[in-house]
Amino acid sequence: MGAPLRRRFRRPPRTRPRCAVLHELAGDGPALELGIGSGRIALPLAEHGIPVSGIDASTDMIAILQQQRGALPVDARIADMAGFRPPAPFPFPFPFPFPFPFPLVYVAASTFSLLGSAERQLTCLKAVAGTLSGGGLFVIEAALPHTVTGNGQQVIVRHVADGVGHAHGLRGL
Repeated sequence: MGAPLRRRFRRPPRTRPRCAVLHELAGDGPALELGIGSGRIALPLAEHGIPVSGIDASTDMIAILQQQRGALPVDARIADMAGFRPPAPFPFPFPFPFPFPFPLVYVAASTFSLLGSAERQLTCLKAVAGTLSGGGLFVIEAALPHTVTGNGQQVIVRHVADGVGHAHGLRGL
């Protein structure tokens, strides 16, 4: 993998808040990342003691991750988010002491929307359900569309908690 591509996928500072939230949710881990890519989120989690397994469709991205991971407890496999079957694609036993199922599964950076269709998203959700431990969490970071209210103001949803979107900004159109 060339240096320009590696530089392109360095971990930007804006990943810190995401990692902090995921670290809190993961407890002692482990976590499963869908669309692990270059490890932009997985590597900082692993640096804080959370073992991470991940899947990605890109061999190039996983090659970058493998170069950067060192001895961190991060494992990645080539797989389609809509086509993986729990516990596959991971060999058992894991190369790291990962218990199964996972207490945390997450997908970052609107990657879930790249599945392209509701059918593929549903297939992915079913696979995720098979990987979660009892009480486990599935976190999807996704862009929510801007909503226009009846009075012509645009509501910008900044976060969703307990199933409710919380508007942090209103703008007139």
